[in-house]
Order: sequence, then structure tokens, then C-alpha cells
Amino acid sequence: MGCGDHRRRRGPLLLVAEQGQDWGWTSARSLTCFAVGIIGVIAWVLIELRMGDDALIPMRLFGNKVFSRTSILSVLVGAGMFGGMLMIPQYLQIVKGASPTKSGLLMLPLMLGMMSASIATGRLIARTGRYKIFR
Repeated sequence: MGCGDHRRRRGPLLLVAEQGQDWGWTSARSLTCFAVGIIGVIAWVLIELRMGDDALIPMRLFGNKVFSRTSILSVLVGAGMFGGMLMIPQYLQIVKGASPTKSGLLMLPLMLGMMSASIATGRLIARTGRYKIFR
């Protein structure tokens, strides 16, 4: 089962993340998946550049420092937040011995806090019209 296995229907980087420990991180399969993933990202950027303003994300936007920094921070915060939200229930089940239902219920305060903060932030931005704290 290699990087081109269509039965799995996963991207090459996700596939190597799942199978890397079994295959070996420097095995031919893993390196092939890394290469396919990197080539895919490069091809995406080149196609986006060629599409100009019709692109999914016009590359000219990355010339704006605020947009670039916000995009990078959004990816980092999103990875940390969603990684945490995926791992906390497993921690509660494996380490603390909670049932799947109980671990889900224990996540409710986090979800309610995120929902409340999102609503409050949206209303604050709508009321003030400011989204940048520091100018």
C-alpha cells in the first residue's frame, strides 16, 4: 500500500502521518508521500498565481502584512485549538477513565466558552467597527 493507494482517499501528508510509524519516517513510501505533498502545495500556489483575482485566495493579498500575519497566526491557532479539542476527549477517556459520553459532556464548558467568546467578539467588532487593537 503506497502513496497512490486510492482506496484510502486521503492526502499524502495525512497518509504518512497515519502510517509513518509503521513504514518508518525515512522509508521510500514516506519520502514519496512527502514529495507528493510538497509538489501538490507548489502546484497549488502556481495555479493560484496564474488565476490572479479569480483564485480561491488571490496571492496579492499576501503582500499585505496584516493579512499575511493573520493568516499564519490563524493556521497556528487553528492547529493548536483543533488539536487540543481532538486530544482532550482522548485524554479524559484514556488517562482519567471517563466514558466517551462523559468526556463529551466534560467538553461542554469549552464549547460554550468558545461560542460565547465568538458571539461577543462579533458584536464588539460590529459595534465599534474596529478589528485591530493596535494601530
